[in-house]
Amino acid sequence: MIKDTFAETSRPLTSDEAPDAVQTAVDATRTCVQDTLAHTGHYVRSHPVPVLLGALAFGVAVGCALAVGSRREETLREKLSDQKLSKFRDALLEALQPVSAHLKDDYASVQNCVDKTFSNGSHTLAAQLGRFGRNLKFW
Repeated sequence: MIKDTFAETSRPLTSDEAPDAVQTAVDATRTCVQDTLAHTGHYVRSHPVPVLLGALAFGVAVGCALAVGSRREETLREKLSDQKLSKFRDALLEALQPVSAHLKDDYASVQNCVDKTFSNGSHTLAAQLGRFGRNLKFW
C-alpha cells in the first residue's frame, strides 16, 4: 500500500502537488502502522505463551550481550595479589597453629588457678568481700 503510494509520487512534483503527495504518504503510513498494530495485538492475544517465551529469550539474549560487553578483565596486579594473599594466609595459619594450641593450654591453666583461688571453701570472693565490708567502719 505504501509502496504504491510512493510509486505514484516518484515523478518530479510541482509545488502545488507536493503537499497533497506528502499528506497521502502520511495517511498511507498511518494506515499501515495501524493495521500492523491491530494484527500484532490479535496475534499476541491468540498466542500468549510463544510471545512471552520469545520476549523472555530476547531479554536473556540482550542481558547476556550486555554482561559480556561490560565484563572487566582482572589486572595482573589483582591476580597476583589474590594468589599471594591466599598463600600467605595459609602459611600464616599453619605457622600460628602451634602458638594457638599453646595459648589455649595456658588459658585453661590460668583459668583453673583462678577458679581454685576464689573457690577455696569459705574463701570465695563473695565471702572475702563480705568480711572486708564488715571490717569497714565509717563512723
